[in-house]
Amino acid sequence: GENRLDNVVGFELDPKLLAGLTFNIMAQTGESTSDSKKGETGKDSKNDSFDSVSTSLGYENKDLGLAIAAAGDFGIKGKYAAYGLKDVYTDAYRVTGSYDIAKSGFVVGALWQHAEPTDDLTAYGQTYKSDGSIDKAGKAYRGLEEEAYAVTAAYKIPNTKLKVKAEYASAETQVSGQADRKIDLYGLGLDYQINKQARFYGIVAQQKRDWLNDDDKQTVVGTGIEYNF
Repeated sequence: GENRLDNVVGFELDPKLLAGLTFNIMAQTGESTSDSKKGETGKDSKNDSFDSVSTSLGYENKDLGLAIAAAGDFGIKGKYAAYGLKDVYTDAYRVTGSYDIAKSGFVVGALWQHAEPTDDLTAYGQTYKSDGSIDKAGKAYRGLEEEAYAVTAAYKIPNTKLKVKAEYASAETQVSGQADRKIDLYGLGLDYQINKQARFYGIVAQQKRDWLNDDDKQTVVGTGIEYNF
């Protein structure tokens, strides 16, 4: 659900105007011609002001410790990691929320998303793999769609500068006539708040792909410092 777009015009409603209710809309101007470009699988004629639209509606109440939102992407480039596909024009719908239990510093969150290509990929003679090479089986993606969800938890340890975080995410990708492919991700993190502007963090995460017999797991360990000016 994380897409970084360019060439966009957006509008964002100030949440103070409607007691915490927010609305966002963003339109991306297309720059393609009638000829499909490398990596742009599906919808190859994108040259109008509203070819791609992303919008969301949310509500936040800090007194209750509650935040919820629903969002939709229409014709936005996305990835299908289970098949190594990227830059596929996609329609996606997601719902997310978080709650600070009893405002104790223990925050739980969840996200659900459904995604499917904007166009029927079988109408195109070729698609591209994540490395940019032509996928000769490009017409095999009939019925491509993905269901994903994630649950998170974070706890700020009282009287310390430490916050412990955990996440579990799962994405199941379906293609007609083929076995479903599932990717699971487990992650743990620890933040140390140096001051109001800076924090040090460390993470460890593991990803598992259920359709692989060898090298089906990938583990990542990282540290970093974030500074807000």
